[in-house]
Amino acid sequence: MKNNKVIKITLYVCSLLALVYTGFTLFSTYESVTAYYEAYNAEIGAMDMITSLISNAFVPLMFAVVLYTLAYIVEGVQSIYSEFEVVSTEESSNREAENAQTEPKEEEQKAENQESASEEEKAREDKEKNLEESSE
Repeated sequence: MKNNKVIKITLYVCSLLALVYTGFTLFSTYESVTAYYEAYNAEIGAMDMITSLISNAFVPLMFAVVLYTLAYIVEGVQSIYSEFEVVSTEESSNREAENAQTEPKEEEQKAENQESASEEEKAREDKEKNLEESSE
């Protein structure tokens, strides 16, 4: 569980760093494109600027999204695991309570079964004695 928290926090931090890097990439791309067009005394086309910004910032942005999604998945799995853990401990405590209630009943049934078994044995012995006496 603690390991999952470390993984989750690490993924969130890396996602944040990737977003910061995306911002830096956008800024540096804008600066380089404007410097290029100023050097050649040309006008910057809006589509050229958007295309270069997207092509340079797409990879780090998607990396940030993937890291954030992984952190979210780890958090979801951790919450599901903790719910199953709570349910399993509740079930085990319920089973222990049921076993505590059924053990005396089982002991009573065992005692009754032993008594009936001993009565049956006595009845068999009596029948055998009666058969032996009648055969003699």
